[in-house]
Amino acid sequence: MSHLEFYLRSYPQPDDIRAQAAAAEEDGWDGLLLTDTQNLSMDVVGSLHLAASATSRLRLGTAVTNLVTRHPAVVASTFATLHHVTGGRAHIGLGRGDTALELIGTRPPSADEFEQQVGRLQTYLRGDVVDVGGLGSRITWLPLEGETKVPVDVFGSGPHVIGVGARRGDRLTVTVGAEPERVDWAVQTARRARASAGLDPDDLDVGAFVVVGVGTDEAALDALVRGNASISAHFQRGSTALLSRTDAAVVAEVTDHYDEYHHGLEHAAQSEALSADFLRRFCVIGRPEECVERLGRLVSSGLSHVTVVGGSRDVDPAVRRRSDTWWPPRCCPPCGPSDARHRHATTGADEMTGDDRRSVLATGGANAVGRGLGVDLAARCTTASRLVVDGGFVSQ
Repeated sequence: MSHLEFYLRSYPQPDDIRAQAAAAEEDGWDGLLLTDTQNLSMDVVGSLHLAASATSRLRLGTAVTNLVTRHPAVVASTFATLHHVTGGRAHIGLGRGDTALELIGTRPPSADEFEQQVGRLQTYLRGDVVDVGGLGSRITWLPLEGETKVPVDVFGSGPHVIGVGARRGDRLTVTVGAEPERVDWAVQTARRARASAGLDPDDLDVGAFVVVGVGTDEAALDALVRGNASISAHFQRGSTALLSRTDAAVVAEVTDHYDEYHHGLEHAAQSEALSADFLRRFCVIGRPEECVERLGRLVSSGLSHVTVVGGSRDVDPAVRRRSDTWWPPRCCPPCGPSDARHRHATTGADEMTGDDRRSVLATGGANAVGRGLGVDLAARCTTASRLVVDGGFVSQ
């Protein structure tokens, strides 16, 4: 991958998704990924096509869908169609489907079952034949001449699902929080899984799913991210042996109080179990320059992409949009090839194009901004910091 990619995770809200997608593209995001939980939000497919109609570059997909409520053949056909009408911009983000399945009384698949599902999806997407109980099942109109296959991005938090993504996915996104040692563990787990399967361990794009809040009011930032942080904490329930005793106790309390109908809400019982200390370690929250530094440490683990998750589902949409707008592309000058850094060293950060507004994270974090671009990051971030979460509202 030529540069670090940033994806914004949001919600399928068809009434304003066109405006949101157009703003995300203008702000320099690489992609917009929407949730897919049928009992909690409107259907994702309509919103993706509406977003496509308002954009020309932005990649569009899910974070995440599953292969139980949506059969692998249905997912393949749905997203191959989106890929076709967008000129190759579709993106399938997959998980086991915990909440979407719990809310219809269906257990999530085991890691082994999930691996079989992902394998069937990939076969359908290639236009090859899937053996379904002796029936040769295939999508007759795939592949389309001159078009690429839709990429499959597997999201995983534990070693078994991370292994599925490493072996079966086109890319992997780890959902293990924002502490460098946890992200490093996940990346190394993925590389080992590929090597054990006889695959090149370096031929895999690995990214991280990170809850991010940018601002100066600590209490308001905690409120902004608390609901989404509880989701990520809940994902760790199968890996508590890998956590500290204190964090394992927090995850256990979140799990004990988890209410699927209040999934991702700030004021849910599971959200209130998260202490300020846990939020500050498990999420990336703070002033722009602090967030740049922290993400820089994560990227040094070998990440190719970051999926940024902002405000919780019940946060005022205007507050959530303001925070999303200012993180990360506008807060971070580019980290791409050295010629791009040199080109903007004299023209100034505010003249960067959308494609150039990439994070400096892969080349050393915030301190590298000034060295590589001749730009004063503190001064640059002052502008972004004026848009802060203050008492539950973003003000300028």
